[in-house]
Amino acid sequence: MCVSPLDEEKEKKGGKKMEMADLEKMHEKDLYPAVEKFLKTQKNCLSEYAGSELSLKRGKTSLRADVFGVSNEGEKTIYSCEGKKELN
Repeated sequence: MCVSPLDEEKEKKGGKKMEMADLEKMHEKDLYPAVEKFLKTQKNCLSEYAGSELSLKRGKTSLRADVFGVSNEGEKTIYSCEGKKELN
């Protein structure tokens, strides 16, 4: 079974159903730990290669990911959550 990061945040709040008001008060960075845990437990990402705030630059192109993970299964998959690609 796949557990969403929002479900994990709900569990932290004593299992209460998250209301829209709760989501509106939540900041994006509040979800980073839950998303990182999701990538490690549900997507089999290596702990050493899962985290937040990844920045890569190659020539005039840069890539930034708020939360990232590299899977540990067969063909390596890189998960990037809310990534941005910029051409400088």
